[in-house]
Amino acid sequence: MVQRSAVNTDAASSGAAQASDQAERASVQAEQIPDQVSPRDVREAWEKALRRNKVVRWFVRWLPHRVTILIRTVLRFEHSVISRVRYRWHRSLQLRVIATTLVISTVMIAVLGFFLTEQIADGLLLSAENAARSQALAGLNSARSLSGLTSSQPSNATAETFMWNAAEALQPTVSSNTNYYVVVGLNSRVANVYSRWVSDSVAPDASLPSGLIASVEAEQAQQQHQGKAENLLYYAPTTLMFTDGGPGQPAIAIGAPLGNWYQLYFIFPTDQEQATLQLLQTTLVGVGIALIILLAAIASLVTRWVVLPVRHAARAAQRVSAGHLEERMAVGGADDLGALATSFN
Repeated sequence: MVQRSAVNTDAASSGAAQASDQAERASVQAEQIPDQVSPRDVREAWEKALRRNKVVRWFVRWLPHRVTILIRTVLRFEHSVISRVRYRWHRSLQLRVIATTLVISTVMIAVLGFFLTEQIADGLLLSAENAARSQALAGLNSARSLSGLTSSQPSNATAETFMWNAAEALQPTVSSNTNYYVVVGLNSRVANVYSRWVSDSVAPDASLPSGLIASVEAEQAQQQHQGKAENLLYYAPTTLMFTDGGPGQPAIAIGAPLGNWYQLYFIFPTDQEQATLQLLQTTLVGVGIALIILLAAIASLVTRWVVLPVRHAARAAQRVSAGHLEERMAVGGADDLGALATSFN
């Protein structure tokens, strides 16, 4: 006997439609997922490249086994971090915009801060030099009016007395706003001297540059030959050293001939200018870091306004391509992104 089986045509067609819908979704998802290489395959690739290197194999041969394992672990961790950062860099538009903004702003702020610091440092140094020249010229005129300054070569006792008197007379007063040190010396041509330098607490041999002393002696010989004193000052940057062995200080040394046999030097410390410059540099660094953080926050906010609607549009397009034709985008305004959402809907 032949038996007939009842077949529901509507159920069969519905099942076939669902199967085709699932197959279409699977194919769309397979197309949307990019081909990725597993970290294990990448790791094996670079490890094989290292092992094929003759120099690396010769070097590893002489290393202990534990050291080799440690180096391999560090290299694997490094490649893992680099691959993750590279994957995140290529996948995130927001990350690329923020990183680019940070790099450009950091370079620009560093360059501007460098030139600004150089200009301020030059201005502080020029101001200190002008004040030091004015004070040294006034001290030179005062020293020329002291008694005991003669054109003939002085004796030991006379030279020592005059130098001490001049050093004491030219010391800065309590009401003076300028801090400096006075050094009085004899020309190197004077023989049988008791002491060439006279100073209260300064070590002249360590504080006065040899080039400055040579320039002052040459100017003194020229003035002695001409028989006329001039108000020419010579200066040079130096490090102020003390007789008690204390730490040195940056300073400006100014020298000039005093008559035919004596030399007068003023040493002006520039520690206040250095402190001001250091404070300025610290302030610029703090402001620069705050400005970089602010620019990064602004870049993150702006890119988020742009990236999020584009990301929502991409997700909606994926759902529509998967068969969800009822998917719609939220229209958030009348701008370009709102026009995109309206066109998509």
